[in-house]
Amino acid sequence: MPHFMVSCNYSAEAKNALIANPVDRTKAASAAVEAVGGKLHSAFMTFGETDIIVIYEAPDAIASAALAMTLGASGGFSSIKTTALLTTAEAVKALKMSGETKAAYKPPTK
Repeated sequence: MPHFMVSCNYSAEAKNALIANPVDRTKAASAAVEAVGGKLHSAFMTFGETDIIVIYEAPDAIASAALAMTLGASGGFSSIKTTALLTTAEAVKALKMSGETKAAYKPPTK
C-alpha cells in the first residue's frame, strides 16, 4: 500500500480541550486510518510549524483524500496537509522511469 504523511494543526478549541484533559490521541488516529482501509505506522506531537505528524499506509490516494476530508470536516483541525511518500525502492523505480521518459519532455525555451 502507498505511504502518506499527514501534518495537522489542532484548532484552538481542540488545543484547549487537550490542555484541559490531556489524552493520547493515537487510538483515534488509528481508527480513522483503519476506517479508510489503511494502517497507522506512527504518530508524533511536534512543535513549530505543525502540531501532529502521522505516517500511515492507505489503499490509494482516494482513500487518503477521504481521510483528509474526514479530519477537515471534524472541526478539530485548523490545517491539514497530506504528503505522498515513496519507499526507497519506489524512489529508485521512479528515478529509472524518469531516465527512460525524460526525452519526451521538452522544456520551454526562448
